[in-house]
This record gives sequence, structure tokens and C-alpha cells, in this order.
Amino acid sequence: MTKVIAVALPKGGVGKTTTAINLAASLAAMDIKTLLIDSDVSNNCATSLGFDPLKLSGGLINLVMGTQTAEEILTKTDLEYLDFIPTNNTTDNEDKIQQIVHNRYRLRDIIRTEFHEYEYVIIDTPPTMDGIINLVLSSIDSVLVPIKTSYYSLIALSRMLNKVEDIKKTTNKHIQIEGIVFTMSEVNTIATRMSEEKVYPLYGKHMFRSSIPKSTILAESTYHGKPVVLLKARSLGAEAYLKLAQELVVRNKICPVKELVKLSGFEKIGTEIPRDYKLYSNTPNPLKSSTIIKFDVPRESAIKINIYNIYMEQVEVLLDKVLEAGEYKIVWQPGQLPNGVYYYKFDAGSIFKMNKMILSR
Repeated sequence: MTKVIAVALPKGGVGKTTTAINLAASLAAMDIKTLLIDSDVSNNCATSLGFDPLKLSGGLINLVMGTQTAEEILTKTDLEYLDFIPTNNTTDNEDKIQQIVHNRYRLRDIIRTEFHEYEYVIIDTPPTMDGIINLVLSSIDSVLVPIKTSYYSLIALSRMLNKVEDIKKTTNKHIQIEGIVFTMSEVNTIATRMSEEKVYPLYGKHMFRSSIPKSTILAESTYHGKPVVLLKARSLGAEAYLKLAQELVVRNKICPVKELVKLSGFEKIGTEIPRDYKLYSNTPNPLKSSTIIKFDVPRESAIKINIYNIYMEQVEVLLDKVLEAGEYKIVWQPGQLPNGVYYYKFDAGSIFKMNKMILSR
């Protein structure tokens, strides 16, 4: 089934277009058939993908008005699994938009009938709360909200969430918040810390664990007319959007909580008394799909190791024992747990450590 996601926030300069393009490109790089739609009359998506907007014949507005077919405006990109629909390049877009926004279900019907072969449809939106954004929000499954670590972004975030609630009550009862992602993020800065302190208590359940760092390569990619994954796949910017795409895919999979783990071994492998509690990175075995977790206990302690999903919801207790000092090893095998990103938390009273775990089999 096609998942339709709008990248939206009523504020410019937060990375909406950058996120829409690079998220769509990252999904395509994962061999996921993806369609990118530009609903912003600025046509920045076309430019960022290497197209001249003036040479593109027609676009989304003509499609919704019925003057062009999907086949006529669908544009192939440099990525095999990514197609693109631009906005129109005419100067009377605003008049046309006013004509089409009254039929708020037209775009939804087109997406469902013409683009059902795509697994994801990503829609870039203008930084407004009027006009074509109403048509988009009435036609989608969810909204992905990119925000900068700034006070004005937080104000815009509140407006965006209120807008989604209004749309849910009027024209699209199924719309949801796909997630909130920090863009242009700078770690260990006061602005980042203050933003996190305000956002997580209110909207923590919506937050993506992935974030997009401030990166010159993301700005450069626009000049080259390429998504960053094609320009420099090993850059921080490309890796960040690939992680975001992976997390998005995992969020849209059912995560069963029964038969999560089959514990196939638990043993003490060292008697020397460690100096501190330690939890080592897991070692996956791709042949047997098993995972090895090693940890140190400096003194007799009640030890718990719990498994969490990407929403930081506990889904299983792997270990709950009182252990004497020493080094230990757990060998376990996932049961029905699908591939994706998970976390295991080592808990010894007031001491806890958490490591990421990626299941791939």
C-alpha cells in the first residue's frame, strides 16, 4: 500500500525541500519505489534535481485541474527508483491554485488511482498554512515536520500540529504526524540543548531518533542538481538522510512483541573483577541471525537488560538476575522481530547504559 507523506512546516529556511528531496532519494537508494511531488510554486525541487523548471511541460496543478495526465508530467530522475512531479512553471499559479483547492479530494483520488505502484509518495510543500497546503493535507496519510533548533521553529511547530488537528476534524480524519526531525543540527550547542528541552517533553513520541546535521555538502548538492546520496554518499549529510529513511521504513512496519527473543546462551566468561559497569556493542552473526551481548559487573548486582523499539517502548526483558562480579555473555536469537533499529538497555540500579542494535537477516 502506498504511504503518502507531506514534508511541511509554516516557516521557511528549516530544510523542508532539502528533506523532501534527500529523504525521497534515500528511499530510492534503498530500492524502494518512490515518487517525489513538488507542490511549492518556487519549483526548488526541480532545480535541486538538475532540471530547468522552464523546460518542464506542465506539472501538479495541471494534473489536478485535469488538463494533463499523470503520464505527461511524470519525470524520471537519475535514481532508478525515484520519479518526480514538478509544479507548474507558469506565472498564474496562484489563480489556478484558488480554483483547485475547493476540490480537496481531487489530489487524493489521483494519488490513489494513478500512483498506487509507489511504496512512498513524498510531497514538498510551501511554508504557508493557506492555499495548496490545504489540498495536500487533505490528501495524505501523514506529515513529517522538519525543525531547526531555534525558537521560531518551535512556534511554527505548534502551528503545524494545530493545523493537522483542524484538518483531521474537517477533511482528512486519517491524517497523522509521521514524525518530527531536527535539521541543520549542531551538537553540544546551547540552542540545541534548549530546543531539545522544550520539544521532547511535549512531542517526544513523535521525534525521530535520527537528526540531520548542519552540513555544507547539503547546500552544495543543490548547486550540482543532485541529491546528496548521488553527490557524496559517504558524507555526513548523506548518511544522516539514509538513517532517517531507514527509521521511517521501520516505523511503518508492525513490530510484534511476542516471541521476541530466544535466549540460547548465558554464561560467565571472566572471573576478574571489573572496575566499572560496562556494556559492549552487540556482535550480530549474519549466518545464524544471533546476537552476542557482553557486559561487566564490578560487584554483586541486580542486572536487567531490556529491549526497546524505536519509540523507546520496552518490548521485552532479556535478562533480570542478581549476578556476582565478573564478565558475562548472552547469546540470543530474535524471534518474530522484523529487521530494523532497536536498543538494548543495561540497568544496574541507578546505573544504566544503552546501545543501538540493528537487526538484518
